[in-house]
Amino acid sequence: MRWAGTVLLVLYLIIPAFVSGGETEGPDNGDVVLELPSASMAIEPIRVNNNSDLEGLKGLGVIDGNGTESDPYILRDVEIHTFSHGDAVYLGNTTDHIVIRDCMFFGDFGIDLIFSSSEPSWLNGVFLNNTRNVKIINTTSKSFRGAGFLINGSSSIKLDNCTSENNRFAGIQMEGASNVRILNSTVIYNYGTGIELGDVKGGNVENCNITQNGWWGTRIGDMRSQILYRNNTINMNDGGVIL
Repeated sequence: MRWAGTVLLVLYLIIPAFVSGGETEGPDNGDVVLELPSASMAIEPIRVNNNSDLEGLKGLGVIDGNGTESDPYILRDVEIHTFSHGDAVYLGNTTDHIVIRDCMFFGDFGIDLIFSSSEPSWLNGVFLNNTRNVKIINTTSKSFRGAGFLINGSSSIKLDNCTSENNRFAGIQMEGASNVRILNSTVIYNYGTGIELGDVKGGNVENCNITQNGWWGTRIGDMRSQILYRNNTINMNDGGVIL
C-alpha cells in the first residue's frame, strides 16, 4: 500500500507538466514543473477594520454602493484565493449595511499539505468580528484551515444559499452572536462540525443541507443559545445534533 500511495503522488505532480498546453516544451533535465491554481481572476483578500475602510475600498473600485440603508456597500462576483495570506474577507467593527453576493473564496487547506513545510494560521473564508448588518448571499467558502464562515460578536447577519465545503474546522461557526439567520445553505465535507453555535441569542437555521461533516452535523455548545432550528437535512455526519 505504501508503494501505491507514492505512485499516485508522483502522477499528481507530473500531470501539470503535460497539460500546460500549446507547444511549450518541458525542461530538458526532467525536473517536474508544478502549477498552482491560477488566481488571475481573483482579487486580493479584503480586510476591513471600520466603516472608513469600506469607503476607501469603494474609492478603489473593489466594492460599490447599494447594499442599502442608504446605499451602503456590495461586494459582488469576485473570486479570492488566499494561499495563507489572511482570511479571504475580514470585516471588523462595522455597522454600515454590507452585501456579499455571488462570490467564491478558496483557502489552501489540502494544497499546503503538499507544498508547505510550515503550519499556516487558522484562516477563515469570511470572518465577521463585531459587525452588524451583513448579508452573504449565494457565496461559496472552501478549503480554509479555520471555518468557512466565522461570525463572532456580531448581530443582524444573514447567510442565504451559501456553501461551506472542505474546511478544516467548522463549516459555519457562530460565537456571541445575535439575530443571525442561516437559510437554504449547504454545509458539506468539513473536517470538523458542520454548524457550530455558541451563545447565540436569537437566530434561525432553516432549510440547510448539513452532510458528511467529520464531527457533528450541528453542535449547540451553549445552552443559553436561542435558535429556531427546523427543516434541515442532516445526513452522514459523524453525529447528528448535540446540545
